[in-house]
Amino acid sequence: MDITGSSKEAPADGNPEFTDHVVRDLSKKRENFISWDDYFMSVAFLSAMRSKDPCSQVGACIINTDNRIVGIGYNGMPLGCSDDDFPWGKDSPDLLQRKYMYGNILLQ
Repeated sequence: MDITGSSKEAPADGNPEFTDHVVRDLSKKRENFISWDDYFMSVAFLSAMRSKDPCSQVGACIINTDNRIVGIGYNGMPLGCSDDDFPWGKDSPDLLQRKYMYGNILLQ
């Protein structure tokens, strides 16, 4: 019995990798990999986790026609703007305390 608890013997060529109940043939490519769409959506989802916005976390993954990532990003302050210097609220009666006003100014 090996350290995983498997009592299976490895073949003489040592090719398959053993776990408790799964034997993989390491001489062939994997067939249970994720699709390109799932991969890129996962990158976008992970990027969204960088957002400090308390209301919405949005990520993006931009790819080209060769399935290469050419850009990733998330909703946040532009480079050079401290996220501590601007308000995060969106419902304040004072327009200067709403984050969306600054976002619109920065985009124009």
